[in-house]
Amino acid sequence: MAAPVYALNPIDLHDANGFIGYGTVEGRKAYFNAITTRTTPYDGKQRGLRIFIHDLSQKATINGWGTTIFSIPTRAAPATQYGQITVQQCRAHAATFLGQHNKASQDSNNLKLHLDSSLGPDIMGRLLRQGNRYTVNGVEDGATMLRVLISIVGIESVATVSVIRASLRTLPAKMDEVNSNIVKFNEFVREQKQELDARGETTDDLVSSLYHAYQGADDEAFVRYIVHREGAVEDGTMPALDADETMNMAETKYKTMVVKGVWKAVTKRDEEFIAMQAKCDGIIKQHAASRKAGATQAKGKSNKTNPYAWKDVAPTGNDPTTRVFNDKDYMYCPHGHKNKWVLSKGHSGPEGCRLDPAKKDKKQPLKSSMRAMTTVIDDHHEEDETDSEDENI
Repeated sequence: MAAPVYALNPIDLHDANGFIGYGTVEGRKAYFNAITTRTTPYDGKQRGLRIFIHDLSQKATINGWGTTIFSIPTRAAPATQYGQITVQQCRAHAATFLGQHNKASQDSNNLKLHLDSSLGPDIMGRLLRQGNRYTVNGVEDGATMLRVLISIVGIESVATVSVIRASLRTLPAKMDEVNSNIVKFNEFVREQKQELDARGETTDDLVSSLYHAYQGADDEAFVRYIVHREGAVEDGTMPALDADETMNMAETKYKTMVVKGVWKAVTKRDEEFIAMQAKCDGIIKQHAASRKAGATQAKGKSNKTNPYAWKDVAPTGNDPTTRVFNDKDYMYCPHGHKNKWVLSKGHSGPEGCRLDPAKKDKKQPLKSSMRAMTTVIDDHHEEDETDSEDENI
């Protein structure tokens, strides 16, 4: 009996230069394992691309694709930097094995079938419209098809790098957007960082941006903790942390505070502010209600009929020039009172009006002037009293 040979996957024992016999039970199992549909179809969104690539990498390892269709000559870029492999490199590599009886041709076809059944309808339709890009010598190549898919999502776009870096420079706004949820905030930062890594790009000021964003969180105790940690790094009492370590530190503190029930706890100062705000709101509402009531009262008053409206109407023809109203005598004065009905008191007829400009005399005794003014005041006071009585009704 032959001695066992060590391998992580059964496919590793196969000769990559040969091909798998699909006529055998083992061959058919290998085929169906290779083309198995992804549980959740990939929708073509950039957010889910890294997970999709991760799942595909697992399948590639199990099926030995790393030594065949994925052994593309590059500048030795790490597997996570899939954005650095070009469509042209994939096509050149596919041209070396497509149409031949070897495992690489089988793997290429299997990957293509897997993608056909694992993509959502929208992204699949966009991919099919670029079929000429992944067709080599009349054959559709799985690896090149994958690279075109990645390009459609936008992984190689220089503009995308600029957008990612811009988003990492405005992290305080993201902190507000996630309502100071540190876990969600860190997830966003990690996704952006991974997209930069995939392109072989980096950002030098990410740690500084993280500290700045954390200090904008809506919890005073957490902010004090972050400020202390940043200060400890700056003065050398604590070793400098990279971006991942900084996020882990902040996330651990956040989760601890949530578990203890002290995250966004209301402080005494908060309670005083809330009480003061409630008091101010009450005063504002009371003032608004008072103004509204005053306006309603004024409006009601303005709608009343003025009982003295007749005083502005001059008699005509043979109409009498005197009358009695509310047990008081009135007369029509066309002189000093400017054609109005006034109290007869202080008048000896229209000709005797003391306010008649034609009869003014600088030597007129002060007593006479005071009497005339008293007449005017009494006349207006009469109207004011009536208004007050109307309001009390």
